Amino acid sequence: MDTYHFNEKRIIQRDIDELIGVCRGILADDLVNKDEAYFVLSWIEEKFLKENIQKNFLVNYIYEATYEILEKKDFSSESLNKYKNKLKKIMSLDVILDKDVSIKNNTICCCSGIFAKDKSIIKQKLKEKNITIKNRLTLDVNYLIIGSYGNPEWKHGAYGNKIEDAIKYRKRPDTDMLIISEQELLKNL
Repeated sequence: MDTYHFNEKRIIQRDIDELIGVCRGILADDLVNKDEAYFVLSWIEEKFLKENIQKNFLVNYIYEATYEILEKKDFSSESLNKYKNKLKKIMSLDVILDKDVSIKNNTICCCSGIFAKDKSIIKQKLKEKNITIKNRLTLDVNYLIIGSYGNPEWKHGAYGNKIEDAIKYRKRPDTDMLIISEQELLKNL
């Protein structure tokens, strides 16, 4: 057994958990200031190698949001509020939930474990709206559907391959993929 890699993975996981704690501590008073943003950035840069920042969605998202506000040097209450809201969203993971969707005539891909109730009825409604369901996530998918209840592993940065791939795809100019919850899909049927 390669104990170096095992320990490295454990240390990275511990640092991710600690970063979550740092962000929650900063958000505790519902205010964020520039000193706290500088602290988050320096903490991430001290704890994580550059390649580990980019490998983990949660760390990368917090790093990019923090870097963005500090690079602009705009510490107005509006900018700090936007930064605070980004941190709040990632802490609750609504960052990946898009609202106001129109799913008719689109292609969807579903994460495992959704449509537990009334699966055949839901599939019929999807067909009626001319919605194609794909088993694999590809660039032509318009919506990735995630379970309404999420997964306890998300708080540790383990989002699952489809979600991580969708997040990467969303950064590409050749796709307009959105990630929505099962509940949001059902509201639109």
